[in-house]
Amino acid sequence: MRYFLIKTDRRVSDAPNIINWVSKINPAYLKVGSYYKIDNRTVLEIESNKNTVFTEIITFPFLLISKKIKEIIAKYEPTLKYKEIILLDSDNNLMQVYYMPILEEIDCLTEGTVFNLDHSVIEHGVIQRNKVGECSIFSLAEVKNRYIAVRLDVLESILRRDAIVTVKELEVR
Repeated sequence: MRYFLIKTDRRVSDAPNIINWVSKINPAYLKVGSYYKIDNRTVLEIESNKNTVFTEIITFPFLLISKKIKEIIAKYEPTLKYKEIILLDSDNNLMQVYYMPILEEIDCLTEGTVFNLDHSVIEHGVIQRNKVGECSIFSLAEVKNRYIAVRLDVLESILRRDAIVTVKELEVR
């Protein structure tokens, strides 16, 4: 099976920019086993922009998905749990509901993975298939920055719904 890293496409210049999120969601809580410390519904402010484009997937500062993408992922991962995140631009009366999936973090990168100097960027990712199991969407555990990996069938379903994302294939061994 093929896997891909997925992230928000930087070409969408008017995508929501979440501000002051650390005051509402402690970054230490963004790990399996700590998500229960995050409220089930949280309102987060976004940078004021009357032209905001609410994309289907946001990957920074954490993964947020639209209801449409949540419904797709639920077909592959029916037991996945979510936190509801409401993005709000109060200056322009804009808001959108997103969902933060509670993803499993899998330690599956091999020695063949190439990182930048501080291990925050994956230049070339190599994962061990046997460590991934049947998981169709997960977070990579051993990288400073958050990386989301999806299986090819999930990615194809997401892309058929016109989601705008950047993808990078992972090598699987």
